Amino acid sequence: MLLAKVRIAIGESTFEWAEAGIVAVAGNASVQETVLEPETVVSYLGLRPGRSYSPGELERRCLESETRLTESALFYEASVVVLPSRKNRDTRTVLVSVRPGYLWRFGAGNAFVTVGRVALGGERLSLKGYLGWNRNGVEILHERFGGLPLALGAGVFANAPGTWSAQAAATGIAPTAPGMEARLTQGAYIGPDLLIAVDEAVLAYFPGTDKNGAYSVQPHVRFGRPFLGSDRSRGGGGAGTVSHGGAEGRLWVFLPYREGVKGEASAWYRASLGARGTLAAKVAAGAAKGEYGFDLASTDDRSVRSGYPAAALIATDFVFASAEARYRAAALPLGWTTCGIEPFLFFDAALLNDQTADRRMAAEGMGAGLRVLFDSPVFAYFTFTFGVNPNGSSRFSFCGTAGI
Repeated sequence: MLLAKVRIAIGESTFEWAEAGIVAVAGNASVQETVLEPETVVSYLGLRPGRSYSPGELERRCLESETRLTESALFYEASVVVLPSRKNRDTRTVLVSVRPGYLWRFGAGNAFVTVGRVALGGERLSLKGYLGWNRNGVEILHERFGGLPLALGAGVFANAPGTWSAQAAATGIAPTAPGMEARLTQGAYIGPDLLIAVDEAVLAYFPGTDKNGAYSVQPHVRFGRPFLGSDRSRGGGGAGTVSHGGAEGRLWVFLPYREGVKGEASAWYRASLGARGTLAAKVAAGAAKGEYGFDLASTDDRSVRSGYPAAALIATDFVFASAEARYRAAALPLGWTTCGIEPFLFFDAALLNDQTADRRMAAEGMGAGLRVLFDSPVFAYFTFTFGVNPNGSSRFSFCGTAGI
């Protein structure tokens, strides 16, 4: 059947998207009054007017689009449904209804805070600032630059005065001395789930530091999408389960101060187990030639979380696998936000070439952890883990990631 048009309801305003473009048909026509542009909503949809879909495929694409809109954190509510045509049985209209959400962002990391704003001007444009002992700076990202599916961003940071090895630099190097870094990003979206881009980043240390700076060019690709469970349907009285999967690859080419190259690829999958359970898994591999390796001790979502010396987990090449079983134990209402309590069990394993000792070793870790998840409008996530390796050495760690 033919998808004739998409009707987009944003608050009190309604727009129609057909092959000829998007036009306002009811309510407030100005972008400022709708809070978000209809093009912003369209960028999350996996369908297009003028194309033909089978009934099952159209329903699946609508449900996937609804999931993307909901998980974008730009909307309080989102609904994507198929409307039958009154005149032609072979054509359909899709109705997209959204209610714009809270667009400020607040967060925290190790000794720094983050404040930002998304959807500036109603577009996919965000601005974030960092302030604290370990990290200071600002970054801006536009994901529909010029009204096209183009990504353009920039950031400037100062990793000082309290440098921390876990705060990876934009160049792909952990900052070991006070310095400045800057990054430029440009890329293109192929549909709503695939980004192909390249970053350029420079690291310069402050005067008086006996270290050379670095410059890197980083081509990368990122893919991620929702997968609907067999129970996910409009009927049955429930939303059903939604799983997620994705992959990413990045190449770092260091020029001209210290020549070198490294590359990393990873894939992950997060499966819903009922209403509260989740099983998450990740695999990754990387190889480097030159001075810069990989940190498997303190990198978010790719660390062996047990009691190895941090220096022993700096690798010139590695393969890595991790799995977590999670349970959403509670969602505590705090009036202005919700606090999720999520205990989990984990197992990490890696085979790596220890850069410092120039030897190949296996590293393992297993244990338990707890995530404290503050949702809209805070979007701040804190993870506590305790893991032990086969030698009996343990480690407690704290970081700000929500996990795979």
